[in-house]
Amino acid sequence: MGWHGEGRSPGNTYRDALAGKRDTGTGMAPRRLQPLTQHTHHVHSAFGILLRVALVLVVVTAIAIGAFAWRVSSGPLTLNIFAEAVRARIAEAVGPDAKVGLSAIVLAWSEDGGPRVRLRGLVIGDTDAGFEAEVPTADVRLNGFQLLVGRVAPRAIRVYSPRVRIPVAGGASASPETLLEFADHAFKGTLAGARSIGLSSIRVEDATVEMRSTDEDGHSRTYSSVAADLGFAHDSRTTTLDVSGIGFGGKWSASAVHRPDLATGGSVLALSGTDITVDDVFGIGDAARTGSATRIPLYPSFAAQYDDVGRLTGAHMKLVVGAGHVPLGGGSPYLLDEAVVDIAWVPDEKVFKIGPSVAEFGATKLPFTGIVVPPRGPDAALWEFGVESRNAEIASPFEGEPATPLDLMVTTGTFDPDLLRVGVTKFQVGAGDTPLIQSTAVVDLGAFGPKLEVDGRLNAVPVRTLKRIWPEFITPPARRWMLDNVISGDTVDGSFRAAVGSEELDDNPETWGWGEDDLTARFTVRDAVVKTFGEMPTARAPLARGEIDGGHLKVEIPGASLKTASGGTVTVQEAVFEIADIRPPKQTASLRLQLSGPTRNVAEVVNAKPIEALAPIGVTPAALGGTVTVKAGASFALLRELSFDDVDYGLTADLADFSSKTPISGRKVTDGTLSVTVAEGVARIDGKARFDGAMATVDLTEPLDGSSGGASKVGITLKLTDAERREQGLDLGGLVSGPIEVSIASDGGGADKYEIDLKDARLVVAPLGWSKEPGVPATARFRISGARKNEVNDLRIEGKDFAITGHVVLDDNGDLKSGELTSARLGRTVIDRAVMRASGADQDIVLTASAIDARAILKGITDVRGKGEGADLEGDFRIRGKIGMLIGFNAANFSGVDLDVTVAGGSLKALRLTGSSGKRGRLDLTLKPEGARRALYVESDNVGDFLRFLNIYKRMQGGSGEITASLGDGTASNGRFRISDFRVTEDPALKQLVARGNFEDRLRGDRPVNIRPIAESGDTVFEKLDVKFRLESNRMVITDALLKGAVIGGTMKGTVDFRNKRMAIAGTMVPAYGINNLFGRVPLLGQALGGGRNGGLIGVTFKIDGPVGDTKMTVNPMSVVAPGIFRKIFEY
Repeated sequence: MGWHGEGRSPGNTYRDALAGKRDTGTGMAPRRLQPLTQHTHHVHSAFGILLRVALVLVVVTAIAIGAFAWRVSSGPLTLNIFAEAVRARIAEAVGPDAKVGLSAIVLAWSEDGGPRVRLRGLVIGDTDAGFEAEVPTADVRLNGFQLLVGRVAPRAIRVYSPRVRIPVAGGASASPETLLEFADHAFKGTLAGARSIGLSSIRVEDATVEMRSTDEDGHSRTYSSVAADLGFAHDSRTTTLDVSGIGFGGKWSASAVHRPDLATGGSVLALSGTDITVDDVFGIGDAARTGSATRIPLYPSFAAQYDDVGRLTGAHMKLVVGAGHVPLGGGSPYLLDEAVVDIAWVPDEKVFKIGPSVAEFGATKLPFTGIVVPPRGPDAALWEFGVESRNAEIASPFEGEPATPLDLMVTTGTFDPDLLRVGVTKFQVGAGDTPLIQSTAVVDLGAFGPKLEVDGRLNAVPVRTLKRIWPEFITPPARRWMLDNVISGDTVDGSFRAAVGSEELDDNPETWGWGEDDLTARFTVRDAVVKTFGEMPTARAPLARGEIDGGHLKVEIPGASLKTASGGTVTVQEAVFEIADIRPPKQTASLRLQLSGPTRNVAEVVNAKPIEALAPIGVTPAALGGTVTVKAGASFALLRELSFDDVDYGLTADLADFSSKTPISGRKVTDGTLSVTVAEGVARIDGKARFDGAMATVDLTEPLDGSSGGASKVGITLKLTDAERREQGLDLGGLVSGPIEVSIASDGGGADKYEIDLKDARLVVAPLGWSKEPGVPATARFRISGARKNEVNDLRIEGKDFAITGHVVLDDNGDLKSGELTSARLGRTVIDRAVMRASGADQDIVLTASAIDARAILKGITDVRGKGEGADLEGDFRIRGKIGMLIGFNAANFSGVDLDVTVAGGSLKALRLTGSSGKRGRLDLTLKPEGARRALYVESDNVGDFLRFLNIYKRMQGGSGEITASLGDGTASNGRFRISDFRVTEDPALKQLVARGNFEDRLRGDRPVNIRPIAESGDTVFEKLDVKFRLESNRMVITDALLKGAVIGGTMKGTVDFRNKRMAIAGTMVPAYGINNLFGRVPLLGQALGGGRNGGLIGVTFKIDGPVGDTKMTVNPMSVVAPGIFRKIFEY
């Protein structure tokens, strides 16, 4: 049984096509194809093996014809007895090194009614070619009519789920011309072979094709679910091939049509593809990540023309790159709308020329042309290319801004298809003929890629241009910083070198991590406008220098200026911005600044968001005066939205001539020379300034978070006069007068602690008549709190022999409103508790005291003489209380005292006092208003103690008496003082008066009276003392005074000058008064002999004159011998 054909083996026909043999019927000498690479040889060998296997299948079918006729009607017929013969025939067709296995042969009737032969378990391996194929099932469908006449005519072959492994070797590639001419010969040979056996189609279903590299890396690519339909139209000599499969980018399809060209006598090959990716073509596979640019769909269309001998006469390809995202290292990926590349083969020049093409990324439009030169020579492997783009438009990364035109972009380089490596020998961006950016690069898309190495220079590149063409995959954090912070500028010069791997080129910042030597850059920006921080003003810098080393980014500005919103200027002496490591997904930056200028301008800078430094103190920048120099540093995370809490910063500032028109913490500040330090969340201020006109030393510490923790400290030391103190609100309720030194600090709880040096001040506790004079060391400590800072707590005033503790509340004028003394020790005064209330200028005090030293109060009472002149009593107050002991002068004290005192305008207005002295010393004192005057009534069972208590007279012992007086304000006051049954002891004046009057000689014969003891001791007993007096301006006038006693008596009158501390008193002293006075009481005779009713027959006139405490007594000796009526002649 013969083959249906032209008398030669179809296998030989295919071999001839592979060997480059041509039909010599045209009379032309045969021309061999150019040598193919080993890679091409493997592919071609595999293709030939498949075709030879198909022909063998026809032979196998012929063998089965006889059996088929016998069993055709009885169902599938197993022909395993022919399996070995079929296997051997297939091995012979494949080659001597082939290994073939076949499990079974089955003859059956096909579904469409024709006969078929099914082979199962067919395995073919070519050790030399490295080809492997596993075919679980293959059907050969026969032409039943031809079979009946004894001819085997397979009309179709179906191969199900084969798995084919094809080796792919590196090395030099065949030229495009050779490959294209081989494709023409392959299609012609395949068509001839199919025609020779009557084959119309070959279909492969669900195939898996693995192309495995023979290189050391062992890289492979697999195409799954491949379906192929190869059709032969013998009448038109047309071959069609449709292939589809599942690749790395999803489902793809491709088709090919080979037909004669009736016009030229040659042939045409047309190829097209849909949804093919670079991954599928070059087998990048798993090295590329989802969303990679190598998986953007490609839509190629290609046409090649051949002459009548199969020589390539022309080729043209149009490559459409579909829409997709191109992620290149962080940030938003580039959105490719579409790219159309027009490529034509020029046979005479042996090059591909890229005609007018375009790539569009949104508003970015890149028109380009170029040339691609295939490898030249049998050992060449590199493709060369050159691409030029003119009048490109680069979209702005900022919304709303127009695109930036680029005059020229040129790229030249090489491509190694085996290594999938692109070498850019020149990349240049120019303005006109001036190059702005020049660089070289290597892009590795191989098994361990993608990788990028780039090295270049910047030459006066406009900032606007650089911001738009800076690739996002080159140091995204540095690029992001420039986009966000360099607002504008003139030009940028510099150099850069980067080596980044697949981790840096993906869209996952977590994987960034190039080495320390993989990235370096140096750049200089001229006339830059740089964003500083938050809403702070931008900095205008004539020059800015930057560098990147590994992960470290540093930008230095040696000089700049800030223009505030109000038009002010701040000079920046230095600014340094750094990112310690730009590689981690979350970077921390630092900023150092040194700036100076008017305080109001600098304050406007630091008051911008997010710092808002002046907000807590309620001061606007416009209110501030003076100048300031600031050194500041801050570290913060690089966040698109940054708050003040995200910033860790510190600064030092030196302020000169600082002032604030707006009160700070309620105080007007001027003439300040201050130093401010901010560190670790705490602000410290020290220096000097005037607060409300008073010069102060400042030492403040305040947490910046507004907390009142232990770090808070207010330290202000003021030296205040009375006027300044009143302006500061430190009147302390009238306790203090004179200069003081005040230190103010914070207690950490929102209150201010005060410590006052009172050495040069006078302290007065007016209600107690106590005072501390200037020069006596004393201090006061207290806290001022409350919403209006009017609560004085923890008050402690102490000095030598005194201490006061308690708390008070002041009114808005700084005067006492209320208070409590929890203890007070003022010399001998011990107050257990005193509660004070004030209404206006009036104070009401209720106290309990163990002891009160009343000597100062008593001095004020005894000095009362109208309108309070010279009195030590001050203010308006009322004191009520119980006193264990009331201490007076001369060791005279009263116990169990009930006291109620009212003082107004420094004058005693009302007094009620009861108490006792010893066993019989009841005292009852009342001073009360009586019309426009005051009525005084004093009753005592021990007048001597009372007078000693008052420091009026300390020589009296005992005596019962009373004082009544009518006291007026500004007018004369009249009173009367009467005492009975008292003793005078050791009175030097009395002793002197008796001795100088020579009464002893005159009374020598009067035995009942012995006056000598008086002259010797100054002691005597009196029955009665009656004094009438008048108080007038600054003096007391004794209008009449009578003293009666058994031994001595007399009368007197005179004045006491309180202002000048002098006295002038004159009178008559009568010895043996009880007897001597008898003559004075005789009518008419008493006037003549005794000198009146209260006189005596014998007496002496005397005069006491001079300063109080240093008086001189004068006695007129002539008055002793003169009768009463004549004695008045000798009175002083």
